[in-house]
Amino acid sequence: MVAEPPVVPILLYHSVSEDPPVGQERFTVTPARFVEHMDVVAAAGGTVPLSTHVAALVDRDRSVAVGRPIVTFDDGYADFGRAALPVLVERGLTATLFQTTGVIGAEFCGTSMMDAPALREAAAAGTEIGSHSVTHPHLDLIPADRLERELVDSRRSLEELLQRPVEGIAYPHGSHHRRVVAAARRAGYRWGAAVKDAGSHPADDPWAVARVTITAAHTAADIEAILTGAVERAWRGERWRTTAYRQVRRIRHRGAYEVHR
Repeated sequence: MVAEPPVVPILLYHSVSEDPPVGQERFTVTPARFVEHMDVVAAAGGTVPLSTHVAALVDRDRSVAVGRPIVTFDDGYADFGRAALPVLVERGLTATLFQTTGVIGAEFCGTSMMDAPALREAAAAGTEIGSHSVTHPHLDLIPADRLERELVDSRRSLEELLQRPVEGIAYPHGSHHRRVVAAARRAGYRWGAAVKDAGSHPADDPWAVARVTITAAHTAADIEAILTGAVERAWRGERWRTTAYRQVRRIRHRGAYEVHR
């Protein structure tokens, strides 16, 4: 019997703060708890950038990054630079940050977002920067012309700001579809990160890499469990419940988004 390939733990954070952004209370980890989490990650052997794991997926190389945790952040709250980055640097860890470009340097959800100098500083410290679109829509609900702008403009903005290639995108809300993936390819991206709340593995989809959302409730023991494989293995393709939920979102967001199949 052939053993299943091991799970590659990819942690998804949003905010690290004592004062959560509005509406992000569940997804905000306190600085003290983040320190505890990263101590567990460091003890597990340190991190690799998400692109390193994706390269292994593309090359079908099951030896690369196996067992090495990956830390990612979505949205680009300013507290990444203030609270998370120093903890990462102190422990010799790296992270992959997906920045929503339309709010760079702005106030959003009652809190500050990363500005241009902070993004450059993070990149200089070893943080891998990817796109999280321009305005954070459900990409699978918007029409083709807007989808192209969200993907192309965000990538261009980051490349101009950082003066380096931007190859990865994290789909806002985790929402993607084959149409979105095709548009991301055309826009020049080389891989995409989904959510799924499941463990990635060497046979995962490089255009929908699975990550596990970390919430305020996760303890250091929970992180250790995730790192040792106590999560569902990611699947390829789209589950029926995801397809069904897209129909619910179309109805819920009618008026905010132009309904598009």
